[in-house]
Amino acid sequence: MVGASHSGLDIAYELAESRETILCGPSRGNIPFRPESRRARVLMPAAVFAFRHVLTRRTPLGRREMNEVRFHGGPAFRIKQNDLDRRGVVRNQFRVTGVIDGRPQLGDGTILQVSSVVWCTGFRQVFDWIGLPILDQHGWPVEYRGVVGAAPGLYFCGLSFQYAFSSMVFPGVSRDADYVARQIAARSATADRSAA
Repeated sequence: MVGASHSGLDIAYELAESRETILCGPSRGNIPFRPESRRARVLMPAAVFAFRHVLTRRTPLGRREMNEVRFHGGPAFRIKQNDLDRRGVVRNQFRVTGVIDGRPQLGDGTILQVSSVVWCTGFRQVFDWIGLPILDQHGWPVEYRGVVGAAPGLYFCGLSFQYAFSSMVFPGVSRDADYVARQIAARSATADRSAA
C-alpha cells in the first residue's frame, strides 16, 4: 500500500484481514478519539468548533494548517495505528521514490518484494485549464473564501481549506457554499442595478 492518508489507512486495514500488508508513507497523525466513542460525543463539539472557528485562514495557526492540509492531507480519523498493529500491517515511514524491476523502492533504498501495489497517493486539485492568471506558485487559485479578486465573477467552491479546516467535511461545506452563493447574489444584484 503506497500512501498513508485516509484511503491508504482504510484499504490497508481491510486488506490486512486476509493478506500480508505493507503500508508505506509518513503518518499524518490522527484525531485522538474514535468517532463512535463516548469520548467523541464529549470532544466532538469542541473539535468541530476548532475546525470551524480556530483553524481558519484568519488565524496564524489556521494558515499554517492550511498549507499542511493542502499539500499533505489531514490527520486520520477512523483508522488508528493500533488498529493496523492488531491486523499485522507492516508500517514503513519512508515514501516510495521509484520502481526497480517492477518493485517499489523506498526512500532508504529498500526494494519491497511484493506481488501487488495499491497506489493511494491522494489527488491533486488542478486548475491550469482555467486559462487566467489567477494561480499562485503552487498552482492554487489566489482567492479568499472562494472569491477570486483578480477575476471578478469567478468563484470556487469545494476547495480544500477554502475557509477553514472544516471546509473538507460536512460542518464546513455548507458555510462555504452559502458564502459563495451570497457573493454571487450580491454581484448579480449590483449588475442588475447598473443595467437599470
